[in-house]
Amino acid sequence: MFCFVIIGKFYLDKYRRGDLLKVEEKEITIVLACFILSTIFFYLTMFSTRRAYDFWAGFMIMTIGGVITYIVPKLNFNLREILRDSLKYGILFLFIFSIFYSTFRNNISMKENVFRPDRLREVSLWLKDNSKEGDIVFNLNWGMFSQMFFWNQKNYYIGGLDPIFQYTYNLELYWKFHYLSLDMVTKKDLRT
Repeated sequence: MFCFVIIGKFYLDKYRRGDLLKVEEKEITIVLACFILSTIFFYLTMFSTRRAYDFWAGFMIMTIGGVITYIVPKLNFNLREILRDSLKYGILFLFIFSIFYSTFRNNISMKENVFRPDRLREVSLWLKDNSKEGDIVFNLNWGMFSQMFFWNQKNYYIGGLDPIFQYTYNLELYWKFHYLSLDMVTKKDLRT
């Protein structure tokens, strides 16, 4: 990505001098804006937030589309062939790199976050056998709700939805739940 930035800067300087091609200001602005946003989301995806991947992919596609639509047709013939070939191979390289990198990151994520689907089966079935229909189960980890509910639909669960709903419903109860779930009961006086 860093190489693309350097190459893009080189061609932008040539464009500004008028050596490369004559593209309208609006067209180059669209391509550069998409390229800059794509670069920002690429770095966010790699180093901070994996959710930025969707934005990176979208803006990269728009950048490539803008280059093919606005810039390539206005290049002189020799440069057009070189750019067209390098663009083909560049896109192919990025596609192959993305496949391998996405697979690599997905494997890491799976190893760190995945657990057996029957992990809470025994607990949930015990609750099902030893509780009455409609009894309330106080579960501290809202992420475990779906696994417990899968094995036992007979009970109601306190932490079945995103905690933001608990926060909205009752602020005081939310904070009690929060400190209990983090095992930080001593940080807040739960008697209030």
